[in-house]
Amino acid sequence: MDETVAQVTTLKEGLQNNTGQSNGAFVSDLSLGRRRKSPTNMENGEMSIRTKRRRVQETFQAAIEINGGTKENHHPALDGMVETLDTKFSKKVVASAICKKPALAKTVASKFHSDQCAAYEKTNENMLRSVDVYYAMGVMGKRKYIKVRQSTSFKKVVSKFKKSTRIKVANCKIPVLVPYYKLVQFLEGVDIGNLYSVEEELCKDSQNKVNGFFRDLKEFLPRLAEFYLKVYKPEEFNWFGNPFTFKVAIGGDGAPFGKYDQSCAWLVSFLNVGKRFLSNEDNFLIFGANCSESCEAVKKYVAKLVSDIKYLEGRAFKVNGRDIKFEVSELPNDMKMLCFLGGELSNSAKYFSSFANVSYDNMNSLKFTFGLSEGNEWRPWDYETRVKVVKQVEKLKEKLSKSKLTESTKRSKITSFIAEKKSRQEFSPRIGKLINKAHVEPLHLKNNACALMFKHVLLFSIQRSELSQSINEFSKVSNLSPFARLISSLKCQCNMSRLAKKIMRWFDESKGNAKSFDYRFTGQESRRFLHNFMYMISAIEGENDSRQVSMKLHIFAFAILSLRNAISLYSRFSIDEAQINALDRECSNFFICCALYLEVNPTVWTIGNVVPVHTRDIFQKYGKGLLINSMEGREAKHLAISRYATNSTNITRWKSVFRHEFVSLIWLRERGCNLSNSKKCTETYIPKRVSDFAYCYCGLMLTDGKECKYCKHQYRMQIVNSIQQKKVTFRV
Repeated sequence: MDETVAQVTTLKEGLQNNTGQSNGAFVSDLSLGRRRKSPTNMENGEMSIRTKRRRVQETFQAAIEINGGTKENHHPALDGMVETLDTKFSKKVVASAICKKPALAKTVASKFHSDQCAAYEKTNENMLRSVDVYYAMGVMGKRKYIKVRQSTSFKKVVSKFKKSTRIKVANCKIPVLVPYYKLVQFLEGVDIGNLYSVEEELCKDSQNKVNGFFRDLKEFLPRLAEFYLKVYKPEEFNWFGNPFTFKVAIGGDGAPFGKYDQSCAWLVSFLNVGKRFLSNEDNFLIFGANCSESCEAVKKYVAKLVSDIKYLEGRAFKVNGRDIKFEVSELPNDMKMLCFLGGELSNSAKYFSSFANVSYDNMNSLKFTFGLSEGNEWRPWDYETRVKVVKQVEKLKEKLSKSKLTESTKRSKITSFIAEKKSRQEFSPRIGKLINKAHVEPLHLKNNACALMFKHVLLFSIQRSELSQSINEFSKVSNLSPFARLISSLKCQCNMSRLAKKIMRWFDESKGNAKSFDYRFTGQESRRFLHNFMYMISAIEGENDSRQVSMKLHIFAFAILSLRNAISLYSRFSIDEAQINALDRECSNFFICCALYLEVNPTVWTIGNVVPVHTRDIFQKYGKGLLINSMEGREAKHLAISRYATNSTNITRWKSVFRHEFVSLIWLRERGCNLSNSKKCTETYIPKRVSDFAYCYCGLMLTDGKECKYCKHQYRMQIVNSIQQKKVTFRV
């Protein structure tokens, strides 16, 4: 006790010392010299425990006196020492020193982190993080979200009292996502804008009630523009010469909820966002209902759209301090939807095209051309002529309604009358004069063309195999036959096993009936077909083929090569004048070859005549290629809609889809969470191997020279000569 009193007295004397020398402040000179020879060091184990305790006590007593503490109140001493550490030493040195005392470091880190972790878990940032996780690659759903939450923050324990405990690193808890029930409550409170019931608004006077929801375009487009201007900078947009004028693309299609689950969705997007519109994340839902694409509710919604578009295009809107305008510029729809929007007969009508007055009678003509000039025999439909024909059809319908003819006979008379008028128009265009802005859509056109050409190759391989009537299963087909070799090539060389399995199943069911084969190519299958078509043709080829067979294979090779070149050009976002001229040439070669030696159907005619004209028209308007009118992003959107609807019922489906879409694509992105998972597509329709000296441009391996045996064959020269003269110069 006397020793402690003496130490305190020494400390007081040191404080009262005005010499300004620190070496005599709290300890004597003699003691200071001894201590410098043996300084305090936590890593040095030579200092005795007694000495350590004494120095700790001395330091503590000094801190009490210096910081105004008392025997009952030690906290000023602690605050003073902590303040000293904070101001006199670097953070790195302090952290290193504390970490050398594991118990102290564990206690300090645990206490500090636990408080911070608990506070963070209650913040909006953690809620945003939880929502971001919930919408990773679609919608997780209740079970998956709970599982992810448990897996990332909890671990199982063997105990009769609890099944799991929080995961800790250095005794520090990992922040946990918010519970599912809180997440759902929060999402229900997010303002997603106004949704209107299809049943209440569009089916008031109809007996067929349709479940679904839609957005008012007058409300949604300014909100969408506000989102884009907030997330992206104005210089990141392509304004096409009109600053702050958003070019709108709008269209509808069937939603993918299964073969027997009929539904329809309408999407809207901005062309100004560049290639991003090819992603589902930049196509937004404005209408969704459990109905067909042409039901009464859809007709009423289209009429409302026309009214909304008129309102939007007639004024400027104040968004984020800027005056913005809207202009509906493109209608990316498939041919079925375009027929509906244009009030036309289906594509099976005599005049089958929504773009020109071409009929099945003259579509094979090589003398006719398509365009806007008076010299073109095939011309776009005139809007005034459309309306004139509709009035005549209405008079005929009124007359037939009073007759006692059967409905089928009445319908036949109506379609025949429309054909006599050299038209396909039955109703007034449902979208008015906007129908004149419609361009051909490249995605479906590409897939249909590839499916058609593959069907030619497939049926020719079966014909060449000369299968007997007893062969009614693919397993009985000889492995040496052209048909079997084609299937083997699809599996081994072309990476198209799914198509090969479909063909084998079709053959077993139909015994090779050509009329029954129907397969819808996907974008991926079309690309693989165009990359590897020469492998398929080579698989059919035999050693002792007749001239007729060999010439047929060369025709296939030339036609598909021209198709591949055309698709590679019209499926581009950026294009120039030279490439448009090349596109015109390739489309013409493909069309003439099919007209002379294969067949012309609406797809072939459209590629040969409409595609070059529409590509040039779009280039003149936007300086871009035909891909700007593609439905690629919209097809991807349909898959996203299907994922959004996974955890909903048939009745609650569309409300859930609208909420999930808004939160994931607008609400989260406005708060800095970019959900974009799309990668820049580097794939082309011309295979990369053709740049190798070992391969010909058509994709076949070279044996010698710069061209393969097909490209340099005399038959190829004869085919090219026929194409140039637009007439058959040899017999197949």
